[in-house]
Amino acid sequence: MRPLALSELLLTELLRAEGDTAVAPPLNRRLYLSLRGAILAGRITAGVQLPSTRDLARDLNLSRNTVMSAINQLTAEGYLTARQGSGTFVSETLPELGPLSPARGRKLAQAASADSGSPRELSQRGQLLTAQSGSADFEVQPFAPGEIEFAEFPIQLWQKLQAKYWRSLDRDLLDYGQEGGYMPLRVAIAQYLSLSRSVRVTPEQVLITSGTQQSLDLAARLLTDHGDEAWVEDPCYWGARRALQAAGLKLKPIAVDLEGMAPSAADWQQGRPRLIYVTPSHQYPLGHVMSLQRRRALLQFAAQQRCWIFEDDYDSEFRFGGRPFASLQGLDEHAQVLYSGTFSKVMYPGIRLGYLVVPTDLLPAFNTGLYDLYRPGQLMLQAALTDFITEGHLNT
Repeated sequence: MRPLALSELLLTELLRAEGDTAVAPPLNRRLYLSLRGAILAGRITAGVQLPSTRDLARDLNLSRNTVMSAINQLTAEGYLTARQGSGTFVSETLPELGPLSPARGRKLAQAASADSGSPRELSQRGQLLTAQSGSADFEVQPFAPGEIEFAEFPIQLWQKLQAKYWRSLDRDLLDYGQEGGYMPLRVAIAQYLSLSRSVRVTPEQVLITSGTQQSLDLAARLLTDHGDEAWVEDPCYWGARRALQAAGLKLKPIAVDLEGMAPSAADWQQGRPRLIYVTPSHQYPLGHVMSLQRRRALLQFAAQQRCWIFEDDYDSEFRFGGRPFASLQGLDEHAQVLYSGTFSKVMYPGIRLGYLVVPTDLLPAFNTGLYDLYRPGQLMLQAALTDFITEGHLNT
């Protein structure tokens, strides 16, 4: 722990101690209790060197005598150890506790939290977000959608492609991500989508994200306001529902039939969504394909209402036979569709790389939002994926 960080921690502990009692004890006693409590709770770990008494006094705005009084008492009690010529350190073995391992420190910290008094409450937004978490006790079940067969993945080829970049150790690939992502990958994705999905796209319109979840979160943040209405399919991908709820949107479930999302006559006439989330090429989880007639109706509605369509094309690479429908984005004449894809299905889930195709006029805002909110990186991985695509492995 750096000296300044330790001083900041002690200042916080002092303020907390002052607010916990009606009559605060003397400053040297408060500093003693704060430092001792931080050591016992594991917030200051064994072996950490304390700043000098002069530096501590300056950082905490206390007299040096006050600081020395607290330090001397803790040293006498065995919580601190003074090493001649080196400084003062937190003892490796604390009084009545034995060696203070990281695990023991965590247990003490948990006990301190449990005994902190008033219950700790999440915000309403936090409660809503965690009420139906999709990550709790996750276990893959038979016939679960979205799972891959790891045995079929060309692991040796993938290792070779990544190793090439690690051997060359291009420093630019170790830096923060470029605005919008690694441009060679954006070029490769644009070419791939244009040929395979009839997406109208330039490389500049392709933004590299960590997957559909991040793409949807970014779109919701930039295109909607708290309380806006969003249409979602019923049933719907749980992750999309969570992302939209976290953005404060009011979700309106729209039934799904054999032709995909099926708004009622009242929905078409009275609906005022700001965002429509759909999986037209392979509805999640039912698997239906949205008909051409329904696609055109949805696009016309979005143009009339000036709302946005978020097209999640999450696994369009897989088909039993025949050519797939063109993407919804490829049919859009009014630039109302944001097209999202992911490599988590065609590669492997943990790759956490996806893309979002954005209308040209939205690019400045989305580039800024993506860079400022998420600080993207993983350029080594993006470079290897570029080769995987351009060498034709994605199509095999």
